[in-house]
Amino acid sequence: MSQKHATTLIKSLCASGALCHARVLFDEMRDRDVVAWTAMLSGYASNGCHRDALVLFRGMLAAGVGPNEFTLSSVLTACRGSAAPRGCDPSSLHAVAVRRGVDHMPYVVNALIDAYASHREGVDDARMLFDALGSRCTAASWTSMIAGYARWGQEHVGLKLFQTMIQVGVELSPFTCSIAVHACVSIANLCIGQQLHLLSIKKAISANLAVTNALIDLYCNCAHLLGARRLFDEIPQKNLVT
Repeated sequence: MSQKHATTLIKSLCASGALCHARVLFDEMRDRDVVAWTAMLSGYASNGCHRDALVLFRGMLAAGVGPNEFTLSSVLTACRGSAAPRGCDPSSLHAVAVRRGVDHMPYVVNALIDAYASHREGVDDARMLFDALGSRCTAASWTSMIAGYARWGQEHVGLKLFQTMIQVGVELSPFTCSIAVHACVSIANLCIGQQLHLLSIKKAISANLAVTNALIDLYCNCAHLLGARRLFDEIPQKNLVT
């Protein structure tokens, strides 16, 4: 089997959750290029096997294979928050990205912002990277930064950044909207939450279950039970969170 075909099969096996079979095939490959290493590493990371992803990444470096921007963006997902294995921190991977000259690549920068923002002590580093992007910020960059502030008790800063995001015309996703609503829940700010409700209607995302559940949580938390019940009754298919 050619290297290209083996790599394609590894990707397919990882996508279906057959990581053990993918790893057997990977280990049987005589020549592994950066694409093959990245396929296996990404498979581990996307399936929540963060420690395996980190171990494989270290093996890749030991084998003398230089990571590209896709490799680094994949392994950075293994360094997010409390789920990150011991010894895995965004700053060490950031240093690798700088040495490889890919620290300004969009995939890498967004992954770094997300990884840094998932740690309390990394929020300031995430913001420096975010500000350095300037007009090159993507919706993912904005979302990661807002979520980082909301997660670590800086809801007011996160909501202010959300307002700026809307003002500059970044497309609003249901996920980003739900994060902003949850920030309002944390600080019990019904006024801003209601503005977000109106915005979600304007942007035609109010029917999204993540957004609706967040709004119900907001109204309940702010003792606006009629508003919460009205939304609850309007949901055609409720989930356990609802």
